[in-house]
Amino acid sequence: MVGKKFVAISLVLLVISAGVVLAKESSNSMGYQVFRDSTSSIKLKITTDAAADGMLLGITLYPPNVKEGSSQLLPLKRGTNTQEISVAPSFKDGTFEVALWTKKLSKEECEQSDAACRKIGYKLIGMNSYMWGYLITP
Repeated sequence: MVGKKFVAISLVLLVISAGVVLAKESSNSMGYQVFRDSTSSIKLKITTDAAADGMLLGITLYPPNVKEGSSQLLPLKRGTNTQEISVAPSFKDGTFEVALWTKKLSKEECEQSDAACRKIGYKLIGMNSYMWGYLITP
């Protein structure tokens, strides 16, 4: 009887463990670091853990007291990715936004009524993670 209980408990623990592993594999996360390199230039280092190939990392830097920023979109591979961005002096003491997206729709895939997509030429969908911060270093 003890043997059957042991087998049953072992099977339950195995199923729970497999669920935890699958959940971990399908999660997305991000982190960042703002620092000065050896030449005293400001760098923004972003580390992501993407659950799937083809996810996109959108990054926008904003100079101080200005609402319009400079954006870039980087494709990611599944797993851990690290991007290091040089911050132009005009963005020093500004802010940044970073988002992890599932897919990019082309202008042709967007709704006719989506004026922003029509103007920009694409639309990002499926935001999984978002963060912002200051471009300030000691």
